[in-house]
Amino acid sequence: MKNMHFERMRRTMLEHHRRHPWKLNGGLFIPHRYPSSKTLSWWADFGFIHGRHRVMVWWIHPRMKYADAIENKAFEIAGPMPIGSPIEERKLSRPPRSLRRIKRRKSSAFELTDRRIEYFDRVTAIEDRLREEGIEQLVFPSLTIKRYPWGMGVSLCIPMEILTLCQLRELAGIAKQLVKREIMLSEAFPGKGYSKQDWLQDMDLRKSHPRDDGSRP
Repeated sequence: MKNMHFERMRRTMLEHHRRHPWKLNGGLFIPHRYPSSKTLSWWADFGFIHGRHRVMVWWIHPRMKYADAIENKAFEIAGPMPIGSPIEERKLSRPPRSLRRIKRRKSSAFELTDRRIEYFDRVTAIEDRLREEGIEQLVFPSLTIKRYPWGMGVSLCIPMEILTLCQLRELAGIAKQLVKREIMLSEAFPGKGYSKQDWLQDMDLRKSHPRDDGSRP
């Protein structure tokens, strides 16, 4: 007996792809430009067609997840954010980097108190220090596949450098094999996780490269 929920989802996927076809480049939907001028790669998005519906892959390098862990650690060390007035609480959200980028601009949508400016300055200082020192964290390859009305979404974290179109196509080949269950993630990427030592080596490489000044990804 067919699962009616998945059958409806399958029909929705097919209909969405029929009404909104992708413009493919060699069989891939590629929304970003390659090659990249950076030394290290952090994330990439691309898509392909599988079984007459679209698959969107959101890839990150383990160093990206490690960088996110550093940011979270910085907020943990800094402690709770100062509580403002009810009006400020309604106007403020918690996208830390977005707030830090605009914190010194005049904006009617964001009314930051001096205490909050000091708080984000403290978070930024802690994060910069942790980026220099590294933290005790291991990041292992991971794979999550979810179905959506428009198609299939694949969140993929594996240690590859994706700076050129050729490298992106290599990654796409691996993603297709994983989706089709032709290979297992543990078999394709065995071994230890991305560590503090890996992070420090990456940061040294990034700083020494003339086209990559070591700024945040």
